[in-house]
Amino acid sequence: MEETKFIPIHISHFIQLFKLRNDLQSRKLFNNTRKTNLIKHSLWMLQFKLRKNQLGFVIINKNNFVGVIYANVLREKSEAILSINIDKNYRNKGFGKLSLKFLIQYLLESNFKHLYAQILNSNEYSKKLLLNQNFKLYKKDKLFNKMK
Repeated sequence: MEETKFIPIHISHFIQLFKLRNDLQSRKLFNNTRKTNLIKHSLWMLQFKLRKNQLGFVIINKNNFVGVIYANVLREKSEAILSINIDKNYRNKGFGKLSLKFLIQYLLESNFKHLYAQILNSNEYSKKLLLNQNFKLYKKDKLFNKMK
């Protein structure tokens, strides 16, 4: 784990992110049942880099792509909505916890006061991960969690 790095999302990560986004289990966990195509993914990458309200990092361990963490941010409200997606080969090995801790610290040091994570009610692993990092259930019907 000590060899894990968090690198700002760059166009060079295009293929790894495309594969991760189309992974069946990832799509189920994010309630995204349809695969994306290269054109839509290209637009997402371009928009991601151009928008001021998004930031993200790829997770690299021993030169291997592990996953991605990102946040949609509302700077004027000091709020951020977090998202994590770990490659199926690296799940349940502590990378989600390590990545979430990194992103929380990064956002708090960047003066964000309100951190949220939107998850599916059926995503028990993410619920446990968030609760262990002091997130509290905010609105069950909206599937939001808020850090206090």
